[in-house]
Amino acid sequence: MEKMVSLSKLIIGGAVIGVVGLIYYLSDDGTGPSQGNGALRRDQILAIMKDLKKEFGSVYITISTFANSVKEQSGGRLPEAALKEILITQTPIQSFIKKAEDKVYELHGITEAEFHTAVIAIQDSDQEISKMMKDMKNNLEQAYKGIMPTDDTPLPDFITPEVTLKVLFDMYDNGKYITYKQMSDMKSKGIAPNPNSEEFMRAIQELEVEAEKEKNNIFEKHGLMGLEEAPMAILRKAQQKFSASEPGFRQKAQMLEEEYSYTMQMIMEDKLPAQEVQRLTKKYGNLS
Repeated sequence: MEKMVSLSKLIIGGAVIGVVGLIYYLSDDGTGPSQGNGALRRDQILAIMKDLKKEFGSVYITISTFANSVKEQSGGRLPEAALKEILITQTPIQSFIKKAEDKVYELHGITEAEFHTAVIAIQDSDQEISKMMKDMKNNLEQAYKGIMPTDDTPLPDFITPEVTLKVLFDMYDNGKYITYKQMSDMKSKGIAPNPNSEEFMRAIQELEVEAEKEKNNIFEKHGLMGLEEAPMAILRKAQQKFSASEPGFRQKAQMLEEEYSYTMQMIMEDKLPAQEVQRLTKKYGNLS
């Protein structure tokens, strides 16, 4: 099995997250970190869990995307336990889940340990909180198998097939730009693409940070930020809905993805046509 899963999956997939923090707690026997004062009120716990649920919406999608990529590379022969181990140890899952959780904890001014202590103290006697925890754990385990979460929450009215395709195009096009820029910079510094190289992995981490920032800018541009669900969850739901209900949508979305994957392959092989380099340069600025 390759050390790294497809870079294109990482750029577009969104916040993949790993088995630390709350997901560590969800993945074991419920006896995770227990430090803290346990002084959070029930309404505070529910507010935090609501925000975590929103952040994890993108997480489950991206984990399942990675899982399906690994399964494809292995010909579908991997046992579920082995697949999960690869996702945890050979993808960026660990660092991304920490970022997602820390974002919520910082927003609410608490620590991970304080939240876990409060949840442990209340979940056995609180049916709503217990159900939320079980739902998140189930979504996580399904994601490790490559199964995306189901959600019957209706899409916002402004999310049309045209808007969905426009968001996808902007994400893919921006992903090409960021990747080409980063790979060109690595080439100029003599850094070869090698997952065993610390320099290369640091550069990839920088790429992740920039990709996440630019992706959020695109979501903001299209009005996807600040909604009840995470932008990637909304986008995935829109793709599923319109692929089933709108003639031609699936083909158009597939064409965008295939063109993106082809271009990413050209970038990784340092074979991006000059015309495409010129287009990206004109659209996004100086790439070198």
